Amino acid sequence: MEEQGEIARFAAKAPRLTELPVPNAPDSGFFQVPLPHLSMLRIGGGDVADKTGIYHAADMCWPRSVPALLHIRYQCIAANGMRRHETRQRWS
Repeated sequence: MEEQGEIARFAAKAPRLTELPVPNAPDSGFFQVPLPHLSMLRIGGGDVADKTGIYHAADMCWPRSVPALLHIRYQCIAANGMRRHETRQRWS
């Protein structure tokens, strides 16, 4: 489900966020919002396509808009209903 920039609009109003749990993967516009203190983004659900897109968007903008972002925690729900958690850490 496309979230249509709602998470980015919320984040723009709260630039001092250090951790942000969201129910769905934010769209790529989220990573254009300057969030200098954000260190953890927790994404509640989605599929593999969402995960790939969010990692790509983060890689493109990581140093500029979210310099403190160290972890993206992503929960995938497989077709069989099993939940899988994955944490991606920023590399130097």
